[in-house]
Amino acid sequence: MVTPVSASTLVQFGVVDALLAGVCESSTTVADVRRAGDFGLGCGEGLGSEVVVLDGRVVEFTADAAPAPMRDDEIVPFAEVCRFDPAVATAEPVTVGGLSELRQAIESRLASRNLFHGIRVHGDFSALRVRVPPSAARPFRPLAEVLHDQIETVLPEVRGTLIGFWGPSLYQGISVEGLHLHFLADDELSGGHVLDVADAWGELRMTPLAGIDVRLPVDDGFLASELTHEQDTRLGSLENASQND
Repeated sequence: MVTPVSASTLVQFGVVDALLAGVCESSTTVADVRRAGDFGLGCGEGLGSEVVVLDGRVVEFTADAAPAPMRDDEIVPFAEVCRFDPAVATAEPVTVGGLSELRQAIESRLASRNLFHGIRVHGDFSALRVRVPPSAARPFRPLAEVLHDQIETVLPEVRGTLIGFWGPSLYQGISVEGLHLHFLADDELSGGHVLDVADAWGELRMTPLAGIDVRLPVDDGFLASELTHEQDTRLGSLENASQND
């Protein structure tokens, strides 16, 4: 049996190891991201915001303003997008009691642990814990320092969409291993990087992706940096860390 795999490719702008090193400027624009895909996530310049891409809309979450669409000329140092294929991503009902159960539900449906998968869950959540980073200021800081000052919010009784990817461990440091999710409420008044999920009921759609296309920045900061995988072991804890833990 051959598992259906979307012809779509994950297009990634930048690499996570650059964010770990504080290389947070980029030559990538929102227009570049929109041309590459209609579904995904990312962060704003200097790690000053969280970003979602849903049905072609690019929405930014910051600490000091309401969520808002991004202009095509704005800069994103990191983004992952794809063309979400509904023909492959069949909707399945899902009911989970927390993030660990959601992760188990997703991983039990993977076509392969060697492929990236686009993950989309639309439904109702009794609570979601999300984060946004503090506003960025030069000189830009490494990811660990930024997240030390992250702003966390619990969203009670909210309806919306989880947007993200499941990534193979093979690509840790280039991308994010495992589950990486952002959230956008249906009313677009709240969202951010997902830290935790309480009871949830909704539809899960997954699309295995046929490849990854990494597009590297060409700004001076990236070109002058020599990136390594030395901090990769910290990435999982940083992505899921809460100041309340």
